[in-house]
Amino acid sequence: MKKKYRFRNSTFTENAQAVGEFFEKAFPHGNPKPHEIVEIAKEKDCVIHKYFDWDNESAAEKYRINQARQLIRCLYVEIDEGNEVRAYESILTLEDERSYLEIDRIASDQSLVDQVIETALKELNYWKLKYEKYKNHFPSVFEAVTKDLKGVSHEEEVSRRTNNPNPANRNKDRQNYSSR
Repeated sequence: MKKKYRFRNSTFTENAQAVGEFFEKAFPHGNPKPHEIVEIAKEKDCVIHKYFDWDNESAAEKYRINQARQLIRCLYVEIDEGNEVRAYESILTLEDERSYLEIDRIASDQSLVDQVIETALKELNYWKLKYEKYKNHFPSVFEAVTKDLKGVSHEEEVSRRTNNPNPANRNKDRQNYSSR
């Protein structure tokens, strides 16, 4: 049976099927390594060539921006003795741009807290999908992580926590934040 490929949560939007089939052919043992992919993709007629930035100046700048994101993401702060959390979280602004904000600033604005919770729920659902095929190997862990995810949407969670009958007001909160 032919596998069906698609891109998910990605800047790549087209031709996932061709990329997946290329990986199958180029890596028949099913273990593509990033440095090998880059080496193969250097050929201009390669199906995955267009997914890379071959201008070294531009690529270097993008790489440094990615390093900055990684630096922000790996910075943690101690909130209690022995308890650490990320110092910054990625938040979506009204202009649909990503920005990093200190956790103290997020904690003081319910609409920002809601965004963090929404992201957490999405990540948990993604985790569930990613590891569901292995749940028989660690059933108690899988059940513990996923038991409260059954059918819970972010809007329902926000409404439950805030007793807000209209979760759609969240967009107004985002507008208020973005106009600051």
